[in-house]
Amino acid sequence: MNFQALSAVTALGSLIVAALALWRGGEKVRREDLERRITMYNRLDAIQTGVDEIRIEQRAVRHDVRSIAERVSKLESEVGMLKGAMKE
Repeated sequence: MNFQALSAVTALGSLIVAALALWRGGEKVRREDLERRITMYNRLDAIQTGVDEIRIEQRAVRHDVRSIAERVSKLESEVGMLKGAMKE
């Protein structure tokens, strides 16, 4: 084999190795990107679940506040009636 043929085979081999390295490196980057995205989606899902739980809790608190407000109103009117009855 002459020198030119050997150089051509070496250059071709180098190109193949470089192409495989780039392909493999790109695959690694895609895999890491995918893992980051999965982690991000999991965190967003956990945040959404937390937000939903907070909304449910807020509704329950609003219901409790309304209930307490109604009881206070009833007590205030009863106290007012008792004060009126005591004045007579």
